[in-house]
Amino acid sequence: MSIKPRRIAIALYERAVGFYASLVNINAYHQPGVEAGKKAAASVLALQQKVRAALSATPQTAEKIAANLSEDPEAVFHAPPTSPPRPPPAPHPRRTPSPQAESGGLFATAP
Repeated sequence: MSIKPRRIAIALYERAVGFYASLVNINAYHQPGVEAGKKAAASVLALQQKVRAALSATPQTAEKIAANLSEDPEAVFHAPPTSPPRPPPAPHPRRTPSPQAESGGLFATAP
């Protein structure tokens, strides 16, 4: 890996922010919003696991599942089990030169 001027500038900026924060008695690396987001995400993931375990072959409403789990129906409704992964996108059709390619530069899409 080579040392680029942009990387040096970013590193110096980060050091300057940290140094200035220490001068004014602030912890520049304390991020309570990030910590709160991690805790909220952990509770949503735990609820998703509970909902997934409570699902059965017979249809149930979110209210019924919430009652069985002793959870808030609104939270159960908004934290459904994760959906199956999406299929990969279709490949882009290949372009091949048409018979007129030499004369006019026209292209046709291959089947």
